[in-house]
Amino acid sequence: ARLTSSDSGLSGSSDSTIRMHAMNRRGVASGRAASKAPNAIAAGAAALGSRTVRHVAQNGSAERATMMAALADAAPSEAASRRAMRLSCAAVPDVAVPRASGAAESSAGGTGCFYDGIIFDMDGTLTEAHIDFADMRKRTRIPKGDLFTVLEASTEEHIKHAMTEILAIEAEAAKGVSTKEGLLPLLALLKKWKVPVALVTRNTTPSVEAFFELIGPEWASLFGIVRTREFDYVKPDKRLLLHVAQQWGVDPARVLMVGDSFEDIEVGNAAGNATCLVEGGGNEKPGTVVAIPAGAVPTMKVSGLPELERMLSQRDSLRYGWPIREAAGEVIGNDGSPSPGLDFVDWCIERKALRPGGASFPRMGRFGPAPGLATSKQHGSTVLHVACGAGGLTKLLVSSGMVVSARRPHLSGSARTPSAACIHSRACMGAHTV
Repeated sequence: ARLTSSDSGLSGSSDSTIRMHAMNRRGVASGRAASKAPNAIAAGAAALGSRTVRHVAQNGSAERATMMAALADAAPSEAASRRAMRLSCAAVPDVAVPRASGAAESSAGGTGCFYDGIIFDMDGTLTEAHIDFADMRKRTRIPKGDLFTVLEASTEEHIKHAMTEILAIEAEAAKGVSTKEGLLPLLALLKKWKVPVALVTRNTTPSVEAFFELIGPEWASLFGIVRTREFDYVKPDKRLLLHVAQQWGVDPARVLMVGDSFEDIEVGNAAGNATCLVEGGGNEKPGTVVAIPAGAVPTMKVSGLPELERMLSQRDSLRYGWPIREAAGEVIGNDGSPSPGLDFVDWCIERKALRPGGASFPRMGRFGPAPGLATSKQHGSTVLHVACGAGGLTKLLVSSGMVVSARRPHLSGSARTPSAACIHSRACMGAHTV
């Protein structure tokens, strides 16, 4: 984030540096257009902090430094510039350029939907979770961690066994699918507003069809975009939600992601969405208290769909995603904030130092039984993630199609906890090690 001409490889060309920052701030596609526009320098300077002004003063003309200093008076903080880079569109280059930010928080009253689109998880959010996840963990032999993240780094035999068990459990649960209390009134409100609605789930197409058959075609047709685990991008890969926003042609920060699990909130925060946690769901046994990892703290919480309907209809304490709120001057804490380090990963992807894979979990797609996940010949980078902590950033790296070895350096000997990706890194390596 502390970019100068010497460490960027731009040979002191401040115009190129300006254009590079403009691309980081507005996305690759808009950055290309800005490089040809008369206001390219001004657009780029708005993303620069005082450090770059000093750099230009030292390495460029006095006239250019004066111009840059004047433009930087209205520039965001360096922290804001770094956070703006988190919505880098390197993986999804045609994401629409956000429109004017507007208010960062709603007030009571108003008509129509506060958000430009709403994305829902399915299991545990719109439907009752008739799945015993403790039993699923036992049958899949995955006692801890996100199931898909662990499996992506596991052996071919384990992937086949676990996915066969998961398919059987999901198929049985689909037979008794039921809706959450308050679902139809909520859908009726969204239909009245004509707000775009999407469904993203790590479940299968047959399970979604069972849910749609239950609610009927009138309400099923409301979900204009449906993405299951057969799609290229799967939660918590933020490319999934950026793809949905792109299809709608809206600013991701004006989209609300609603879910009941850490992965739902992590992917929404990473994509810059506002996030809403439906309490009482999740992927753990009821009554289990689990510490919320960094990057999985929602923008807001509701006890159920009736409360969400009330908040939307009354515009009660609604907020946009962190990029809009930060641009409006709000100090962003943990609420709705992405996993620490994600901005640096996005910067590395923008610089082409890291490369995401063509699918979120390609090894699971390659070895798992049908209906399975997508696979891809475009391999992601191989990464050693030191000090992985609670694993939030590791999870996001793995779901972007990279091969990740996570280590906690304070441990030694047999107590070290590398992911199984260490074992398979040579077979899966498609780019380079960073």
